[in-house]
Amino acid sequence: LRFFIFFRNFVETGEIAGVFEANNQEPLLLRWNTPARYYGCRLSETLASVKGGLSFDCPKFFIVYDVKTNFGSVAMFTGSNMADQLRAAVCLELVLCRGMIPTPTELDEVMEGLESAGWSVNKHRLVFDHWTYSEK
Repeated sequence: LRFFIFFRNFVETGEIAGVFEANNQEPLLLRWNTPARYYGCRLSETLASVKGGLSFDCPKFFIVYDVKTNFGSVAMFTGSNMADQLRAAVCLELVLCRGMIPTPTELDEVMEGLESAGWSVNKHRLVFDHWTYSEK
């Protein structure tokens, strides 16, 4: 939830909140209606959603956002690390909040902004399934 709140605020204001500011925005008891997301799914499941939505292909991950169902999924490449997972999650959150795919430059700028604001960009506590894909 904090991740979604952070990115919704970023899309609305263009500013990257620090850890303290983002923590203060998270409600303790309220439930938010946020888009569904699946981190670390099978590539075949991700590719099945391409027809109805937007997709983003990166060397370490593949993202699809199904506009009709408001559902986003991330498939990770074999050998990707936690920093790659976080980058993929950031990309998906930007898609969920803006309804459009970020450019690689935009994604780089957000990741640099997160690090400058005091966020750790090499680890996370997001739940990723362990499915990965590789080239044949």
